[in-house]
Amino acid sequence: MIWTVCCCDEFDEAHILRTIDQAAAEGVSGVEVCGGTVEKWIGYRAFPRLHSARAPRWREHQASLARVGERTKARGLRLGLWHHEVEGPPNLLDLMPDLRAKDGLLDLDAPLLEEFIREKCAEFLDLFPAVDEIVLTLTETRFPVAHRPFSEMPIAERIRRVLQAVADATEPRGRTLVIRPFSAVRADELFVRDAVGRLQASRVAMMYKTEPFDWNPFLPDEDLIGSVPRYEIRAETDAGAEYYGQADFPCSYTRFLARRLAPALAKGATVAAIRVDRGSTHNALGHPINEVNVIAPTRLLLGREETLDAVWRAWLIERHGAAPEGLMDLLETSFEVIKKTFYADQQSLTHRAFPTMEMAKTVLAFALFEEDIPLSHLPEHWSMITSRRTPTHAALLAEKEEALALAEKIRADFARLGGTLRPASREAIGEALDRFAEMCGEPAAVLRGEVIGFVREGLARGLLEPSEQDRQGRRPGS
Repeated sequence: MIWTVCCCDEFDEAHILRTIDQAAAEGVSGVEVCGGTVEKWIGYRAFPRLHSARAPRWREHQASLARVGERTKARGLRLGLWHHEVEGPPNLLDLMPDLRAKDGLLDLDAPLLEEFIREKCAEFLDLFPAVDEIVLTLTETRFPVAHRPFSEMPIAERIRRVLQAVADATEPRGRTLVIRPFSAVRADELFVRDAVGRLQASRVAMMYKTEPFDWNPFLPDEDLIGSVPRYEIRAETDAGAEYYGQADFPCSYTRFLARRLAPALAKGATVAAIRVDRGSTHNALGHPINEVNVIAPTRLLLGREETLDAVWRAWLIERHGAAPEGLMDLLETSFEVIKKTFYADQQSLTHRAFPTMEMAKTVLAFALFEEDIPLSHLPEHWSMITSRRTPTHAALLAEKEEALALAEKIRADFARLGGTLRPASREAIGEALDRFAEMCGEPAAVLRGEVIGFVREGLARGLLEPSEQDRQGRRPGS
């Protein structure tokens, strides 16, 4: 059992240390930190030409990660760090022109490329002996590999070279390479699987998400889990509500998590990696409702309780002083609200903040606002369910109004059920559910045409992301 802690903006050492302590107290065996690639901590010892491109405050970051490593070892936990390849400073190809192809892009055939990757990872591992694992993702990188255009090299071979370069750093140092085949495009994940089949390394784990691409309750279970039996099988799931409100919207969905994890375990997964947050300011741990999303699957998988209901009851008594009959069912209903609020007829719209129209035009979800059209013309992309047609605006509005009505009912029912909880707990949950109902009303307001007021209020409360023009001084809602 592993917990994953995220630092989406700054590397929040205090938050990571608190999470390590909580993980150890729950009997978790390891912690993964998603807080930047290895470039954040290295001095490019093998590449003097890159000394000018070292990350700002890299020495400070080194000291911080060293303290994180010390804490994990003191608590008896393994430590992994997330990394992406191919990564490097923005001006990498200017500083190291041997990596630039004739077309101006990264040269995948350059002999220096594999050395560059290997030596970066080797330096990082030598600096931080407490780091047991590099958790490698091949997407969301500055320099693409699978989607690099104008290359005749087979995609699986491109990926294999990157994987082998990292493994050549981890393997001789007795560390583990954890491969995340994560991609929005199924073909990419299959290419990774093909590449792994030719990898020369033994200390490797394959970590698939419990559902394809990203967290979406309407996608099928990930069927590639266990498809590489040669290596340790891991399953990654998210209790941090990345797509479900990120703890700004209170939400419990432990039954859904248990349902996702069950087939992963049946396919041979021996390690579950559970995300606990979306950064220190969007943390399930400590939240009066969302915390159970972490605690319940953790304790269930570790055998602390025999059933999910038993875990819930123990957690409610421990955290809130009582376990009223029906409260678990009521709070779990909040996930039904999320599915109607953050999705448009089962299609994923957003991570957390509702995107401005300026941003929406850059993503496939913008197609959802054209009424009653097929989506089969879109590329095969896991973020869209292309077998569906787009709903009418009236149907979308009805869906959002259903979400609002259900959120308001949850709040009213809690007033009836929560009387035996500790006063502080009753107040904290009540405030969270008040906010829940208020937030759930805003998508319906947009669809009813109340856009300007919604935009102004949303910007003021952080529910909307301001455009660049707004950041530069134009009035909210302009």
